[in-house]
Amino acid sequence: MKEYNIERKKRTRSKEEKALQMEKILTASLELIKTKGFHGFGMRALARHINMSQGNLYHYISSKRELWIAVRIKTMRHFKELLEEIAFSKSENTLETLRKIGNFVFTFASEDYNRWKLMTVIKPPEPPMKDGKPVIGEIEKNYESTRVLDVVFEILRGGFKQGELKNLDFKLIGIYLYSTILGVTYSEYDLLTDDLMREATVHDGIKFDKKELREFFYSQMEQLLRKKDEI
Repeated sequence: MKEYNIERKKRTRSKEEKALQMEKILTASLELIKTKGFHGFGMRALARHINMSQGNLYHYISSKRELWIAVRIKTMRHFKELLEEIAFSKSENTLETLRKIGNFVFTFASEDYNRWKLMTVIKPPEPPMKDGKPVIGEIEKNYESTRVLDVVFEILRGGFKQGELKNLDFKLIGIYLYSTILGVTYSEYDLLTDDLMREATVHDGIKFDKKELREFFYSQMEQLLRKKDEI
């Protein structure tokens, strides 16, 4: 276990120190999410993991909901940065860039599925209540969407402008492709972790091969986006 050396009683003396402590808290949270899932730990377990009193932890994070939002912000920002590196690096063509994006997402989801679920399907805990009303923390008040899909929209828009792709509604197509990728990641996880699927076989002896499933997705993507005279 990593040593975070977060002091139990000492109050932060500057914004820089508080930001550093907060980063340590979020890093430790992601470690617990990866091993236990987001619902597998609470504020008490987190405090113990980073050698901090629970009372001091609440000095940085006011509730588990606030922690969820902070971890998601950190994860989504990092995820978008990695997508942008792929999207705006040199590539042969737009379809090749989209394939690289797809490979990155598939790898990310398979290597850290609990974190992927946090980003895509896990709902935040309910806010704490006071006098019959929900208490909205500062992190939630200042929350702004990371707009990860904007990266995909930009790739598609560029491909349309350069004449590489069909002139379709890039936002609608982007959402459709993203939705399909999500479906592939969920199918891979469900089929390869279910107790009845340990041998990676589906009903009637049909073998499940995630590489084939991914390639099928790419072939369907190309048929959807490539101009007819280039198919």
